[in-house]
Amino acid sequence: DGWLNEDFTHSILALIELAEVILDCDNLYICIERNAKEVNSLTHSLMYVGFTIATNQFNINSNYLVMEYETE
Repeated sequence: DGWLNEDFTHSILALIELAEVILDCDNLYICIERNAKEVNSLTHSLMYVGFTIATNQFNINSNYLVMEYETE
């Protein structure tokens, strides 16, 4: 099942709800190590729930991929 399993989806949706409702964030960012074993499936799973690859210029190590979720 990997990253698309039900527990993962519920956890990510809970994180999104926390950012939107409790913390009133405009954006949610997740950094993923580019050489992580399951980076492709994790990236795909995050995109499935609405994340995109961040286009903002971050002052971050190039070994990381930044994923962004824009809250409503």
